[in-house]
Amino acid sequence: MKCLSFLGTGQLRDTRYRYQDKVCQTPVVQEAIASFFPIDEIVLFTTKKAEETNYRQVLSRCPTAKKIPVPDGQSEDELWMIFSQVAGEVNEGDTIIFDITHGFRSLPFIALLSAAYLQEAKEARLAGIVYGAFEAGDGTETPLFDLSGFLQIFEWMAGVKSFVTHGDAREIKTLIQKIAGERFQSSGGKVGPTHIGSFASKLEEFTSSVRLSLPVEGIAHARSIVGALPGAEEEIGTYTPALKPLIKKIATIERFSAAAPDENTGPCNDHLFKQLELIKHQVERGLYPQAAMLAREWMVSVLLCAAGDGGQWLNKKVRENAERTLSGGVMKTQNTWYERTIYSDWFESLPCWKDCAKIWDQITSIRNDIAHCGMNKQGSKPSRIESRIQELTQNLDKFAQYLLFDNRNV
Repeated sequence: MKCLSFLGTGQLRDTRYRYQDKVCQTPVVQEAIASFFPIDEIVLFTTKKAEETNYRQVLSRCPTAKKIPVPDGQSEDELWMIFSQVAGEVNEGDTIIFDITHGFRSLPFIALLSAAYLQEAKEARLAGIVYGAFEAGDGTETPLFDLSGFLQIFEWMAGVKSFVTHGDAREIKTLIQKIAGERFQSSGGKVGPTHIGSFASKLEEFTSSVRLSLPVEGIAHARSIVGALPGAEEEIGTYTPALKPLIKKIATIERFSAAAPDENTGPCNDHLFKQLELIKHQVERGLYPQAAMLAREWMVSVLLCAAGDGGQWLNKKVRENAERTLSGGVMKTQNTWYERTIYSDWFESLPCWKDCAKIWDQITSIRNDIAHCGMNKQGSKPSRIESRIQELTQNLDKFAQYLLFDNRNV
């Protein structure tokens, strides 16, 4: 274990440092830390003034300590230099502990950021960010605080960003379950949150359904989340306050909530429009392949429900018939022969059939470009595919209008 410590310029006072049930009498906090933790190496980041004032005294107590000269941190360039020097003293996989007891000015802030960075960039294991709190002592004894728990703020930031930007709740679920488990264990199995663990699982199931383009499951999970949110909200404020500002965003999942499709009649219009909301949600979060796949399947479902065959919407052969109907419409506009289906006469009698066929052709083209990974001579550029997908939802709105509303009296 490596202790990274900032050497200060203030007077070193003899005190009894206490960490948990351990005590060490010394004026040098690095010596106390070495007695509390299995330290193999102490690295002292030392300014010129700190070297002139306290280095010899610290070295007398920690003779093997390694000195790393650093600037005073009086400019942005100097702060970046300190950050680089700290990072340079950590190797891949090192176990590290930061001592910020005598960190001057912005150095504790640099230490905090360095700890977060090194865990990711070098897979360092953080054993602690310790601080000898003289102001919290009684004059004879000084507690040594471990502030590493504050690094969870960075984890929550990453989890919230992953959920809000990418529609992925896995990190939030992991953090909630970790906290719930810690609270349960610390109470000896007697006290702990009872709602947020299952709520986090529901949230993760919803985002997984969206990423896997499973609309029926996603809508069902959205409805479950809306029902579970009131019970989880109080525990979120108590056990995971970092998640509290996210509650309003989680509550917007209600726009995806709908009753399950009827086994006999299939999905109602409300359910179909909730599926369309999921497609828009996918597009907003850059889940373009998922949006393209789901959009094509959604159009098939809409056609079947509009044709009065919604009860067969999950039947593979019936869906293939609907696909051929829409593809036949495309071929008819191109004056190409096609095989007619049981829905062709009905579909081609609609005033909107050409517009619907055009939208189907556009969606199929986008879906094929993505599904075949651009492996054709006419493959579109990524920017063009993204642009076409972002226009996708407007066309789907038109398709729903044509078949679910304009078609009602035909």
